[in-house]
Amino acid sequence: MNATEYSDSRSEKSARGTLFTAIQRSLGRNNIVIVDSLNYIKGFRYQMYCAAREMKVRVCTVCIFLVFLYFGFSPDAPIVLCMMC
Repeated sequence: MNATEYSDSRSEKSARGTLFTAIQRSLGRNNIVIVDSLNYIKGFRYQMYCAAREMKVRVCTVCIFLVFLYFGFSPDAPIVLCMMC
């Protein structure tokens, strides 16, 4: 998905549908599928979970938050804190 597809809700909804279709096609017992997307919508994450469970594959959800801190030293050198949940 391109960043422009997040510009309005209609194009985002269409792009999520395309992404979900690609995920469904990729699911299988011998495949590892990594979805790197802006999945901030709980219902969409649950829909992906249900599709994986329907195919009887294991599911792992990793949520990563990045926080950039600037201390005024140089905007080119941020300190990045990474938290996984």
